[in-house]
Amino acid sequence: HLFHEQAPIHIDHFLDYVYDMYGLKKTSLRSFIQSELFEYIDDDLIKVQYVPLSDQELDYLKRLIDADIHTIEEIVAIGSRDYSDFADRFINNMMLNKIGYSIRSQFILTNDYRSVERYFTDLILSKDYFINERLPVHRTQSFSKVIYDLEKELKIFKIEHDTYITLPKLESVGITTDHIVDFQQQVKFASEDFEYFTLDMLKAKGFTHPLLELGFESIFYDRILWADPEFQAVTLNAGYIFIIQQEDVTLSIFLKWLINHYDSIEAYDLMNEIKQTYHLEIELSKIIALLQNTEIYYSPELMKFYSDKNVYFDEV
Repeated sequence: HLFHEQAPIHIDHFLDYVYDMYGLKKTSLRSFIQSELFEYIDDDLIKVQYVPLSDQELDYLKRLIDADIHTIEEIVAIGSRDYSDFADRFINNMMLNKIGYSIRSQFILTNDYRSVERYFTDLILSKDYFINERLPVHRTQSFSKVIYDLEKELKIFKIEHDTYITLPKLESVGITTDHIVDFQQQVKFASEDFEYFTLDMLKAKGFTHPLLELGFESIFYDRILWADPEFQAVTLNAGYIFIIQQEDVTLSIFLKWLINHYDSIEAYDLMNEIKQTYHLEIELSKIIALLQNTEIYYSPELMKFYSDKNVYFDEV
C-alpha cells in the first residue's frame, strides 16, 4: 500500500518516510524490501504499475480535493463511497501530482508547499486572528504541534476558546514581544513570596502591569505565563495555578501540598481556602477523586482531609 502511495520514490527517501511515520528501523526495513519485495526496486527507485485514471476520474479527484490541504483519511472516506478501489488508484503521488498535490505524512498538500508545518504556520500568521474551526486537518498532531510551538514562541496568543490573536496584530497597536516578556518577568518578581499562585491572586494583592489594561480575558494573560519555560502550570476550566520550577505539576500535587501545609483540614475549609486565596473553585468530588490513590486520607464521616492515615488516627 505504501509503495503505491509513495512511488516513484528513492528507497532512501521511502525509508525516511516510514521511519518518521511508523518508527520502523531503516536498516532492517531496507533488508526486508531488498530480499522480499525486490521486484519493486529498479536502480534504488521504488516503482509500481498504476492503473491510469481517465479524464473523468481526474476531474472527480480535482473536485474532491478543493482546498490546499486535506487529511488522507477524510478524502478516502468520501472517495470510497463512489469507488471501491479509491485508496489504491487515486491516493498516490503519481496521480495527485497530476492535479498539483502530494502526500505529506497523513495529509494531501498542495505542491505550493513542501512542508505541512510550513503551511500551517503561514496560514495562522497570515491573519490578525486565527480561529481553530476543528476541521479534520486541525484535529491532528501536526497541527497541534504548530499551535503549541507558535504559542511558546510568543507569535500567537490565545484570547478565547480556539481563538488566537497574532503578534503582528498586537504590534499594530503598539504591543511588542518586549512588552510580553516584561509582563512575564514582572509576574516572577511579584510571585517571589508564594510557592503556588494565580494571576487573580497577584492582582488582588496589588499586582498591575500595562498589559492588563488591554482588557483581554484572563486566558490571554494565563497563556502568556504558560508559554514561559520557567513557569509550570496546573490547567483548570476556571483558570491556571502556577509555580516556578522545572518539574511538571498537576492538580493533585498542588492539593497534596496545600493539605500537607495544614496536616488536616475540613473539606469545605479547603475549598474555601482555594477560593479565597487562589480565586478558583474546585468541586469536592473532584478533589476526592484526585487524591483517593495518594497518601492523603479523606474521612467521609468527618468530611476532613488528612496528610496521611497516621494523622487521622492520632486525631480520632
